[in-house]
Amino acid sequence: MTTLRPYQSDAVNALMAGWHSGTASGLVVLPTGTGKSLVQAELIRRLGTASDAVRILAVSHVQELIAQNAAALSRLWPGAPMGICSAGLKQREGDARIVFGSIASIFRDPAALGPRHIVLIDEAHLVSHDAETMYGRLLSGLRQLVPHLSIGGLTATPYRLTTGRLTEAYEGAPAVFERVVYEARLSDMIEAGWLSPLTSKATVTRFDLNGVKTRAGEYVAGELSARVNNDALNEQIIGQTLAMASDRKSWLVFAVGHDHARALGSVLSDFGIPNAVILGDTHSEARTRAIGAFRAGRLRALVSVGVLTTGFDAPNVDCILMARPTKSPGLYVQMLGRGMRLAEGKRNCIVLDFAGNVKRLGPVDEIDGGDARGISEKLEAKARECPVCATLVSAKRSKCPDCGHVFSIPRGLAKPELSQAAVVSSEAEHCWFDVERVTYARHEKDGRQSLRVMYEVEGHQWPISEFHGFSGSPSWAWRRFWEKRSTEPLPDNMSDALAMVVSLPIPCRIWCRRDGKFWNVRKAQFDNRSKRAA
Repeated sequence: MTTLRPYQSDAVNALMAGWHSGTASGLVVLPTGTGKSLVQAELIRRLGTASDAVRILAVSHVQELIAQNAAALSRLWPGAPMGICSAGLKQREGDARIVFGSIASIFRDPAALGPRHIVLIDEAHLVSHDAETMYGRLLSGLRQLVPHLSIGGLTATPYRLTTGRLTEAYEGAPAVFERVVYEARLSDMIEAGWLSPLTSKATVTRFDLNGVKTRAGEYVAGELSARVNNDALNEQIIGQTLAMASDRKSWLVFAVGHDHARALGSVLSDFGIPNAVILGDTHSEARTRAIGAFRAGRLRALVSVGVLTTGFDAPNVDCILMARPTKSPGLYVQMLGRGMRLAEGKRNCIVLDFAGNVKRLGPVDEIDGGDARGISEKLEAKARECPVCATLVSAKRSKCPDCGHVFSIPRGLAKPELSQAAVVSSEAEHCWFDVERVTYARHEKDGRQSLRVMYEVEGHQWPISEFHGFSGSPSWAWRRFWEKRSTEPLPDNMSDALAMVVSLPIPCRIWCRRDGKFWNVRKAQFDNRSKRAA
């Protein structure tokens, strides 16, 4: 029997609560590798078993995701009344009560699907503000049949390079989704053991991108390929990867273009590395065979251009070779996400960044897409190289997390705040604080209420705070907070929570992580004291 993880159940509850409270289009944000397929399957199972009349469409853009999502529902709900409508999968079952559809196969004639009350969109960051795109035309056609359509989006990256956050309007066009109803932070998933850590080392070979033009916020592909695809660079990249990742068994290589990918594949073969090159025009059967061989360990490397950034599930990936420079936060997050799945014997995934993406874009879990409409050429580097061990470290951080090297600070500059390491913030500075007192208060922001927990700690003038919202179903973080402190039923509203917290014991210490100028509470430690909150 398939069991949902706590955060997956929270995501399902939050989206359904959002629909119930009037949010017609809610967005669920889950990091790559945390099981969006299972979240979607549980949503469909609950809705489909609650009423025989409800008709559901689950849509995506690649056949691998469609097949993967359909298989997840079959495991969770054997005998579900479902069908697949995808030209790539050679199935046209658009009249089923539950349809897993390819956007390219269904957008031209939404009416052929019949009335759909629920639409779930995987990789929802591909939905544009433009009403004339495939998704725009599909949703417009479905609303003609069911005006009060409920929409749920699932994504790891809730923003687009050209238009910014999906929950914000753009140039007069309304937001793609009304609000984020649930979000799981990548750093939390790593610390809880649901995702594999990433680690990054600086490389000797680095691309010189001076003069390469930018268009629509991203490097011009032709100019980029001409700059980085040459025999000498390609041999250096593979040679250095062998030297720095000799113990890594499963490499994923991201190239700039088709010619670059083929060239890197050829060099890999010259070095005796079994590999396959997967491109957009690679036949589906050949792609399936190559991915299968890679998962089974018969191939050590896969080389890709834009194909294996979404819908690709290979937990064994323990080395990511970024030979593709990008200014897109979304693409950067998707590439790194391929190495975060858990696998037996895998301690972490090493990132070898020949493209300068880590320095350009910073810690992967600190990207929020607020300025996703392009990265300025004049941006200061967000990470720097440790001169002792070559670890890439956040530019805001004064000490290397691997070897302890202390970076010098130029005269005249204030001491930088400690912050996240380059790839993920789980390598940030942590510290235990002795707790002297805890207070609670109601907190309101943007019309939403949350419970503010304030820890007065030794050596700090101001309290360290954490917040727990009550806008929907209880979150995983709130449930974990409460169960650590009480055996009483979990309060699910602000009034009950404020009345009950006075009986909670306070921790003797809290373990916090530095986040810029703030500290985030990560763990609490209790002893036998009977001291209560004030």
